Order: sequence, then structure tokens, then C-alpha cells
Amino acid sequence: MDYFKEYGVSSNQLDRLIVKEPNTKRTNPLLSTGKIFSREISLRITACRETFEEVGILFFRNHKTLKKLSSTPTFGEDFEDVNFDRVGWQFAVHKDAKQFLNLCRSLHVVPDLWSLYEWSLWRSPFTAEKSNDEI
Repeated sequence: MDYFKEYGVSSNQLDRLIVKEPNTKRTNPLLSTGKIFSREISLRITACRETFEEVGILFFRNHKTLKKLSSTPTFGEDFEDVNFDRVGWQFAVHKDAKQFLNLCRSLHVVPDLWSLYEWSLWRSPFTAEKSNDEI
């Protein structure tokens, strides 16, 4: 979470990601170096990391798009750097999830937590022996 602060992400911007449901029991917040942050934020970071690790797509915001943060998602930001070793970074992140933060630092970006939305509909392929269909 320190990196988000260093990058200029405000508490208000992060608070927009937290679901505020009255009378809902949730698991305890995750801990990181003694600091507490919400499950919504940690799961979104994980989703961004996994997407990059598995398919090489990096959801990010740079300083310019972070300032334009609104309720409408921003899509289509390109990162063009001929020296960017996508496959090398994917391998590094696969071996050590902490490398995702180093990737973001080296590119001067933050994971785009604001353009992700919760959904819960998984359909197992009809050829699967065991069904894991959930709603």
C-alpha cells in the first residue's frame, strides 16, 4: 500500500473500491507488514497480477490517467516501450509474486484497481467430469 501512496493515490481513491455493506460479516482484513487493507483492494491487486502473469495483459494507470479517475472506467491506455521484456517479467512474476510491484515501479504505473468489477458466474465446460458452476 505504501507504493500507492508514493505514487500519489489518495485514500479517497482507494476508499471508492471498498464495499460498504451494513450488517455484513466479512473475514478479517488482510495484513501486510502490520498494516491493514481491505479484501476488495487485495483481491483486485491479485487479479491484476494474475492477469499479467497468465496472459501478459497489464491493467495499469499512469499519473495522467490516475488524475482522470472517475466512475467511468478508462480503457485502451497503451504502454509502448521497445525495451519492455513482457515474457521476462511474466516469468519473474510467476516465480515470485512480489516482482509484480517491482514491475509497476519500473514502469512508473500502478495496477488499475478501479476498472475491475466483481462478478460471480463460472460455468464449467460441458466436457468437464465435475461441475463447478457457481453463482
